Amino acid sequence: MIAAGLWLYFALQFNIPVLHSHTTSYCHEMTSNGVNIYSDEGDEIDAATYGFVTKIEQQSNGLYVVAIRDLLLRTHRYYNLQSVDWIRRGGFVKCMQPIGTLGMEEDDEQPYLYYEIQRCTGSYINPIPMLDKSFE
Repeated sequence: MIAAGLWLYFALQFNIPVLHSHTTSYCHEMTSNGVNIYSDEGDEIDAATYGFVTKIEQQSNGLYVVAIRDLLLRTHRYYNLQSVDWIRRGGFVKCMQPIGTLGMEEDDEQPYLYYEIQRCTGSYINPIPMLDKSFE
């Protein structure tokens, strides 16, 4: 019973992925399947929840995308990371553990983290209500 309670506690933990900048903001509308979280280039990006790193992939623009599967089998994806030196594929991350730093594409006016959450069924979760709570 205690183990199930601890599992549920960790499974429901959520924190905003970017915490280390006073300039952090986000778009209040979903773009595609997720949300853009604006911050400063080089800012540390933290895991929003506990989970296992299932993917670290360098994109054609030189930046990385990281996927973390949480304890409820949802996949959290973090796009536009310039470094991911603190994690490895298959590794476990804790909520608020640094997973990389924010990068910036040449064509963008401001650096942003594109963040999305996908259920194991394939549908997407709107992260904006969770971000609203984190910014309070």
